[in-house]
Amino acid sequence: MRDFHPQLGAFLAAQGIGTLGSSLFLAEVPQTVTGTAVLVQETPGPVPLPGRGVVLRAQVTALAADPETARGLAWDVYDLLDGKGPMQIGTEAVTFIRALQRPFLLQRDGQRWRYVVNLEFRFGGP
Repeated sequence: MRDFHPQLGAFLAAQGIGTLGSSLFLAEVPQTVTGTAVLVQETPGPVPLPGRGVVLRAQVTALAADPETARGLAWDVYDLLDGKGPMQIGTEAVTFIRALQRPFLLQRDGQRWRYVVNLEFRFGGP
């Protein structure tokens, strides 16, 4: 499960959210790039929940020079994943996915708008 975030990136790319390495990044994004989704690990690893499997959190950040583009990309991720499961993401069987809140504007990053979606992925359990 340690490599889940790269698998999530590949899953989003396969769904048309972006292209790994050019519009979908798994780490810091160069300041010159816009229209991107960034996956940031929010917890250091899976968190066990007694009787309910384990949970892993991720934050997907959408960046664009235009606020509507950034907002739209964040909502695409939200619509694709929130409330879904069970489903396969890479080699991992995800029991349930939930957004911790709706996409929201985090900040303006230079000339880019930054919208985020915080997601929780449950593995195993009921």
